[in-house]
Amino acid sequence: MKNTVATTATTAPTIQDFTDLVNQGGECWKKAGGILVALLDGGLSLDDVAEQCPRISVPTLTRFEQIGRGHLSYELLTCEYPAARYMARLSFSEQRRVLEGGIEVITIDGNRTEMLQVSAENLTPSQCRQVFDGNVIRGAGGQKSYITSKAQDARIMDPIDAVTNPYSVRGRRVVFNRGCELTAGQIIRILAEIEK
Repeated sequence: MKNTVATTATTAPTIQDFTDLVNQGGECWKKAGGILVALLDGGLSLDDVAEQCPRISVPTLTRFEQIGRGHLSYELLTCEYPAARYMARLSFSEQRRVLEGGIEVITIDGNRTEMLQVSAENLTPSQCRQVFDGNVIRGAGGQKSYITSKAQDARIMDPIDAVTNPYSVRGRRVVFNRGCELTAGQIIRILAEIEK
């Protein structure tokens, strides 16, 4: 009886078994991408292939073509964190660099600026918008500009404060002292002040 328990314990699946199979699957995806590229270069279209493979959509085939052409790292097919969709737009070498080493993210707190090295899966959606600009990664200067621009946008969209008047009426003119957002009622009030 003890031998049966020992045998069962040694043949039980392990995390390493799971990881090995996932890695084998990734290698198969690369090979499948290579075959798809050969088919496409041979004259077929993605729609032609999709007709023969009804369970695989054209967008999925597009991803496999990108893998086969070396434009997309296969790991990004299974990633569900926010940065994955931004990373898919990068060059293949940049995708690998970010997957393996993370990415530098600038944080600004008052007058203090800090550079953090953050792994791709830990980037928040707002950090992704700060770091990625289309198919490139913003450097430190670009990230600072982005943060400054967003702060300015936020100040402009602040509602009118009761304490600070964002505008003044001078005769038949309205001078805005700072950027603001006005409701229809506030605009009517300004017009009433002008007509006095």
